[in-house]
Amino acid sequence: MCTPLGLSTSASEAAFRAGFLCATETPMKGRSGQPIRASYLPLIPSNFRRNERMLDLAARALEDLVSSGEPALQERISAFVGLPAKMDAALSGQLMNSLTNLLHIRVQRQVKVSFFCQGRSAFFFALEGALEALYYGTCDVALVGCTESLCSPEILKTLDTDNRLLGPALDGIIPGEGAAFVSLKPEANLHSDADRAQGEVLCVATGRESRHFYQETPNTGAGMSDAFRRLRTHPAGNGRRADLLFTCETGELFWSQEFSLAYFRNTSIMPEPFAKKMAAESFGDLGAAAGGVMFGLGIRALARLHARTQLRSHLLLCGSSDDGDIGVCFVGGPATSRAD
Repeated sequence: MCTPLGLSTSASEAAFRAGFLCATETPMKGRSGQPIRASYLPLIPSNFRRNERMLDLAARALEDLVSSGEPALQERISAFVGLPAKMDAALSGQLMNSLTNLLHIRVQRQVKVSFFCQGRSAFFFALEGALEALYYGTCDVALVGCTESLCSPEILKTLDTDNRLLGPALDGIIPGEGAAFVSLKPEANLHSDADRAQGEVLCVATGRESRHFYQETPNTGAGMSDAFRRLRTHPAGNGRRADLLFTCETGELFWSQEFSLAYFRNTSIMPEPFAKKMAAESFGDLGAAAGGVMFGLGIRALARLHARTQLRSHLLLCGSSDDGDIGVCFVGGPATSRAD
C-alpha cells in the first residue's frame, strides 16, 4: 500500500499502530480564508490533478506488492480495481487506460483489468468480482486494489464549496488519499506455509442503501444491516464472532449512525468487548482507497494476534459510499493448523 503515513505496507502499519494522523495545511485556502487541511502525500506535487495523484499512488502501491514477490510470473493474472464514483466520463476513461498500462508494466505481462466505481465501497465490489473469477478458474491470481485522492486542488475546492471539510463544518472530513493492492489465490494454489499464513477471505457481501448520504431522509441502516446479516448466515462465516472490526468511516456523524443501527441488528458477529478502528482516525477520508488500505492493515493485525495467542482470529470490515453502495467482508487470519 501507499498512504501519507508511509510508502509501504510496513511503514503505513507502523504509523497506524502508533496512532499517527497525517493532517497538514495545503497551499490552497478555503472560503474561510484559512488553509485547507488534508492528509496528503508531500512527494506528489501539490498542483497534480486527481487522476495524476491516483496514478502515482497506485504505482507506489503496486511496486510495494511486486517487491514482496507477488505474483509469480508463470501464473494467469487478472486485476480488479476500485475507483471513485461519479467521476467525469472522459477523465475516468483516461484513468482506467493509464492504470491498465501501469499494471501491464509492473506485472510484466498483459493483465485483464476490471474496474468498479463504487467509491468508498469499491474495494468490496472488486473483491467480490475477484473471488468469482478465482472460483470459476478464469485466473490463477487476482490482484485486488483501489486508489483515490481527495487532495487535488479541484476536489478540495469542491469539498470546501459543499461544506464537507472539518473546521468550517463541525461534522466534516479531512480529505485523504492512498492506494492498496492485495494478491489473492485459491487455496488449491497455495504451496507454502508463507502463502497460507497471510489469511483467508471467508465471505463478502455488497448491497445498496436507498437512504444514502445524498438524500434528505434519515438513514435506517437497512443496507448495511442486510449485508452484515448475509455474512452472519453465510456457511463460510459459520456465525463466528469477529475479533477485530475495521471500518471505512470518515468521522462524519452520518456514518457512525448507520453503523450503530446495523450493529445492534447483528451483535452476534461483532467483537466483544466492542471496539473498532476507523480509517479517519489515521488517514482522514480515503474515499475509494479506504477498503483496500483497511483490509491490508487488518490482515497484518490478524497476524499479530496469531503471533501473540497462537489462535485463529477474524476480521470484520465494512464501508459505505456517499451514494449508497455498501460492502462488508469477513476475513480469517493465520490458522494454527490445516484442520483449523
